[in-house]
Amino acid sequence: MSGVPNINVAESVEDLKSLLKQQVTSLNFAKVQSLYLLKIKEVETVRHLAVLIGRSERTIHRWLSCYREGGIENLLSEPEKLGRPKKISVEEAALIQNELKDPEGFQSYKEIHFWVSIILEIPASYITVYRLVRNELQAKLKVARPQNLKQLPGEVKIFQNNLSEQLQALLEKESEKVSQYLKVRFWCQDESRFGCHTIVRDKITIKGIKPLGNFQYNFQYLVTV
Repeated sequence: MSGVPNINVAESVEDLKSLLKQQVTSLNFAKVQSLYLLKIKEVETVRHLAVLIGRSERTIHRWLSCYREGGIENLLSEPEKLGRPKKISVEEAALIQNELKDPEGFQSYKEIHFWVSIILEIPASYITVYRLVRNELQAKLKVARPQNLKQLPGEVKIFQNNLSEQLQALLEKESEKVSQYLKVRFWCQDESRFGCHTIVRDKITIKGIKPLGNFQYNFQYLVTV
């Protein structure tokens, strides 16, 4: 790839200088400049030419191949290769972003890629999905908060809202027993748990969304208040 190029530049040095002045794009200027440097024997190898031009050796070889096939016209008419087009549209990215807002989350980037391929039917590569999710949408692995499988949606919020009233009702019910003690200013709780529970790995959700992990608890509790 980096050896001596086998090419005969038909244009004269003066013609190449004139062509350099006529180019309006940096791409075509670099192509003509490559021929010029070869013509005046400023470079002897493709590697040296690639370094001076600031292009890869593969690109230089492609340019020289175009020149051999059709001359300077064919070389300058070759369009610039911009790489593979992005296969995930803005609308599709929005669907992925919306799914990542679900606290259930995903357990891995491979699972996200599988979901994109099967559910959304987008034939994107794994690395394309990974870069979108990790870099653009900034969705990363986070520690999942435990949630019992038997827990109903909103049950924790209801408990928090009603806790004060329930404690007050308990004090009123047991007022005779409590009256002999000092006024209750705060509650202390201690809890011991014995048993096993499901191990849930970290999950991927979008920035600002805390993931939830469904745990199968099987504990015996010893609670004192």
